[in-house]
Amino acid sequence: MGVDGFGFRALRGGARLLRAGWEQRRDWARSDTRSDASSDGVDFDGIDIGDYDGADPYEDLDFDEILDAVDNCRGIFNPNQADTDRDGIGDLCDDETIADTDNDTVPDPNDPFPADPARPGLVNANTVYAHTSNELFYLGIKQLEVHRIGAFRFPGGTIDSRMTDIAVDRYGVMWGIGYQDVFVINPNNAEVWRMAALPQEFNGLTLIPRGVLGTERDILVGISVAGGWWRLDLVQNGATSQVQTSLLGNYGSTWTSSGDAFSIEGVGTYASVKRGGFGSDELVKIDPATGLVTGVVGALGSYAQVWGLAGWANRVYGFDAGGDIFEIDLATGTLVAKKSTNYAWWGAGVKTILDAE
Repeated sequence: MGVDGFGFRALRGGARLLRAGWEQRRDWARSDTRSDASSDGVDFDGIDIGDYDGADPYEDLDFDEILDAVDNCRGIFNPNQADTDRDGIGDLCDDETIADTDNDTVPDPNDPFPADPARPGLVNANTVYAHTSNELFYLGIKQLEVHRIGAFRFPGGTIDSRMTDIAVDRYGVMWGIGYQDVFVINPNNAEVWRMAALPQEFNGLTLIPRGVLGTERDILVGISVAGGWWRLDLVQNGATSQVQTSLLGNYGSTWTSSGDAFSIEGVGTYASVKRGGFGSDELVKIDPATGLVTGVVGALGSYAQVWGLAGWANRVYGFDAGGDIFEIDLATGTLVAKKSTNYAWWGAGVKTILDAE
């Protein structure tokens, strides 16, 4: 249940009273003005202050069972630690109120369907998603067991029903591209909604975490075969949406796109590329603002069609069109084969922020 403006003010007011009570007790403990005070400890209203050393005896001031040291909203009862805009400040303490009309935990500016709680559906925590041209799968990051979600359910009238790549924003909304369109995908049942036509083809898709490009939201980036790094913005034109593209940069003259990239806040931006457009693929680090290759992690063995990449804290999962799934250590570049499947992988995606494992 949400907290309305009056309730929010009441909660804050209650928090201030609690803190005022603590400050009064602190002042009492610092002085000997009360006859029952002593350096051996004192019980004020049943609360044992003990030997006062200046530290706050209320380790959980708001009694929400979250210690103040880690509480994202100290002084206000918020046991669920909700932080809709992921700024480290709990919703009840956040000065900025972000509307979420349908209460699906996706703020309206980031929600493709802000008035529909049934759409778009959100990805699971600690989960990597991968796909073929026509089917969606998920893998838990601990066991890496492959689970089929189902065939993509494209809307009627879709001219080319092949999914080229997917990407997931910080809230868990899954986006996708085909050769001609940009989509939103329900990760729970693979239902697809067409959002707009693409003005050009891309063979890779990622989302850049907010702030990198000076925005308050994650930004879609399409990657061309030549290595172009294109910002994609959906703009409303009357009753229809259009994709507005702007070239941010490219991988550099040496590199072309193999098929995928990912960008995770606090981890970095990485891509599978080809050197000179030929040979085996390589994993490289990317400047997310320009798309420029800034470093080489390592060669991806004999794999030449790594069309899916999904990162995690210190590792990357690669999905080859031949069916193999492998893991790369970001620190050493070491590649370890994990699974061999019968699926021709076309892409993969993971959120732009890490979930706690």
